[in-house]
Amino acid sequence: MDYRGTAIAGIWIGSAIIIGVLSYFGEFAGFAIPLIILAFILTGSLMRKDPGGEMGAEMKTKMENVGERLSVLERKVDEINKLLEE
Repeated sequence: MDYRGTAIAGIWIGSAIIIGVLSYFGEFAGFAIPLIILAFILTGSLMRKDPGGEMGAEMKTKMENVGERLSVLERKVDEINKLLEE
């Protein structure tokens, strides 16, 4: 999970804790709805961000030739199956 996933999980876990505390002290429970809306806005904002830096470049490099590597792997599995059938 890159930084976006960690940040989104942190937003929702933190929101749940804050909402729980606000609900415990009943007079502040009305702030839960704006907090949930804010969590959705922050989640959408984080999901649109590009994981730049070294990790982003590394992920792009690894994912460039996934189709070719899968094709090679499928051919090798087919060859193994043929050898096992013989």
